[in-house]
Amino acid sequence: FTVEEDCMDPSRDAYRSSTIGECLRKSLQDMINEGSFTVEEAQKVMEFFDESICQKLDEAGAKSGKSSSKGRTSISGGLHTYQQVGNVWNLVIENASITNLKPFDNESKLEEQKAKYLKIIVTEKKK
Repeated sequence: FTVEEDCMDPSRDAYRSSTIGECLRKSLQDMINEGSFTVEEAQKVMEFFDESICQKLDEAGAKSGKSSSKGRTSISGGLHTYQQVGNVWNLVIENASITNLKPFDNESKLEEQKAKYLKIIVTEKKK
């Protein structure tokens, strides 16, 4: 058994393949191999991770939708590849420029980062 086999929902795969999701999965797999965790316990932890990350992202999205939003981000570049599976979109932006405009005291602060490739994973909200 591997913990990754438990992931059947493609939208959850996006969270589980993130850095924190991969670290959690590897740690749980190590604990299963050592006998300190059962497969069922590891599955419960992964389910809790899925629920928690979705809840926090929903809360962050709700906060950013209010007029009290603290900033704005824009992404520009060329679309290298895209793929849609189920309700999950994978986009790869080439020569990406990420610009953050954040209010800082009474002035606006502009931050820009560049990346050769930027992968964006978006899931459609379930109705």
